[in-house]
Amino acid sequence: MTCDEESLNINVFSTSERSFLVKIKILVCDDSQIFVDDFMVQVKECIRSICQAEICGVTNPSQLKDQDLKEYDIVFLDIDMGAHNGVALAKHMRMLNSKSILIFVTNYIEYSPEGYEVQAFRFLLKGQIKEKLAIYLSDAIQELQRHAHTLQYSLNGEPLQVDIQNISYLESEGRKIHPHTCHGNSDVPCFYGTLDQLEKQLRPAGFMRVHKSFLVNITYVESFRYNQVRMKDGVVLPVSERRYASLRKQYLDWKLYQK
Repeated sequence: MTCDEESLNINVFSTSERSFLVKIKILVCDDSQIFVDDFMVQVKECIRSICQAEICGVTNPSQLKDQDLKEYDIVFLDIDMGAHNGVALAKHMRMLNSKSILIFVTNYIEYSPEGYEVQAFRFLLKGQIKEKLAIYLSDAIQELQRHAHTLQYSLNGEPLQVDIQNISYLESEGRKIHPHTCHGNSDVPCFYGTLDQLEKQLRPAGFMRVHKSFLVNITYVESFRYNQVRMKDGVVLPVSERRYASLRKQYLDWKLYQK
């Protein structure tokens, strides 16, 4: 598939730098409808400069289906909701293998020990929402970035994604980025961006910038030499000889870490 500048554009949003999250799902759960409505407005105001988001607000946790709970990226949860216990709901989410970023919104900081049992990301006191909400949202987005498993972008306004584990290497040609998959799929669309952005985002996932034009997934490296890297599918890519020593260390450190 060719890369058409008029029809293909990567959707990137930023806090201080660009990211590759196209759209996230946020849940706000509190027993006060007035609070939920007001809090959702504040979340929308904060998030619009970071990324696109679908925000849902509920006052009765029993309305939430298990499948829905597993799909939320960020959950703002009141701990004390009268007949409903926020910590119990959080434990249920973790039992569902939910990897949601959980932020407790509460008036009672003494609940914090229980929050640690369910890997609460932050505790947001209701009296500090104006001062802390934007900061905590930014932190949560960055945490999602670190654990993202897909490279997401858009084609003609339609979100697309490629599983990072299936990317063998990324090639830069001018302002175009061409993803090459381990399956040799040439139909994966290219997009507009820079390897500098991608290198920072994907390095924790095991990607290495071997050359100004190539970012490789170390998982698919067959051999690494001072002037070239051979991928498992037989593709040979150039290596920056000037950076060989640091690249070699990164390569060996990653291999050692995976053992």
